[in-house]
Amino acid sequence: MTLSSGVEIFCNILSTSVIIGGLSLKIPQIISVVKASSTRGLSLSGVILEECAYSIMLTYHFASGYPLMTYLEYTVCVLQDLMLIMLILHYNDQFSLNSIIWFVVYPFDKEFIFLYNSGTGQSGFQARNNATLVMVRGNLVTPLSVFSKAAQIKTLWEKKDSGHVSLTTYSLAAYGCIARVVTTALQTADVAVLINYITSGSLNLVIVALIIVYSQNKKHKLY
Repeated sequence: MTLSSGVEIFCNILSTSVIIGGLSLKIPQIISVVKASSTRGLSLSGVILEECAYSIMLTYHFASGYPLMTYLEYTVCVLQDLMLIMLILHYNDQFSLNSIIWFVVYPFDKEFIFLYNSGTGQSGFQARNNATLVMVRGNLVTPLSVFSKAAQIKTLWEKKDSGHVSLTTYSLAAYGCIARVVTTALQTADVAVLINYITSGSLNLVIVALIIVYSQNKKHKLY
């Protein structure tokens, strides 16, 4: 898609702000958990599903050949979510040998996907089916994002307590989705990605609202 220089600069500015936010997206949440030595209010299943969605978005954009500026933040978000999952398992006394194996294998699995989609070592059959796999992967993102956010919303709603869920993290996530709606519409016009950002952004705003309401009710500090 050919863009005018002004629109391209605007998209790059938005993308840069999202990437900068992505570099520290989960840091406030991680700090909150470590300070409290507690994961109260956080949904483990929600974070795991979010990690899967981030990983798919990263490999999907790479495989589709989209500009690096349209998805660079996912390279860091994937690692930050892995760290958060490790902390949740640790503080919930669920860390085990299987967990360690999963943390070791997961990054190598992503490397394999990158090599596969770049054509390295592909057979003729793999090359013919690559486009289909990319399309399926893209369509999986939105359901995973919805389930991950729904799990967190459910936890907050049931407990009526924001616990140690970070307002900063979900505010940055909401902003990132809104900004990416604009950059995606202008730069790639990928409908599957647009639907994911619109849906995820809306649900992130719901989580932000719940954190604010329950933090005020319980007079908890907003991190």
